[in-house]
Amino acid sequence: MIAMTGNPNPFTLGRLIDEASPRNGTSLLAMLPGALLSMADGSPELDCGFIIATWSKRHGRPMLHLLANTDTHWPGVLTPFEPYFIEHVIGGAITADDALGRRVDVADPRSFDIVRDGKALVEAQRRAHRFEHLGPPAYRIGGGVEVATLTRKKAAIRRIHTWPSDRIGELINPDKENP
Repeated sequence: MIAMTGNPNPFTLGRLIDEASPRNGTSLLAMLPGALLSMADGSPELDCGFIIATWSKRHGRPMLHLLANTDTHWPGVLTPFEPYFIEHVIGGAITADDALGRRVDVADPRSFDIVRDGKALVEAQRRAHRFEHLGPPAYRIGGGVEVATLTRKKAAIRRIHTWPSDRIGELINPDKENP
């Protein structure tokens, strides 16, 4: 399962993944840096980051990895083109504790309800982040909130919230009234 951010040129990347035919998550992680390097040579606009979830037989659970071709996606966290293992990631400048108004452990389902608290966390991030470091100040969280579940046998994505007035190609305005 791969979540993308930035300008990843998904059609070219999908073709390169298909051509490499990775057998598992380990081989996918092994081929992605080379694919991104080859894409970067032909596309100066390429600026992408990925959160990659794979199933680990050895650990018996999902594993998360970050990968990016620049340091703009997770500054100071990883070296471009090198996969980086993480336990979990909460992006942005607002912490889960601050967003929810209480101390939480996002890895503990008794402390953090992925649907209720996840929706509230992304809503707080949507309203708080203008992302000045990426060029003209703009809100960049829009469209909706999805929860991905990865087990040994399947992957599933479920939409838990949408902002219906958000439109592709239009500036995001979190203060706009949404039905």
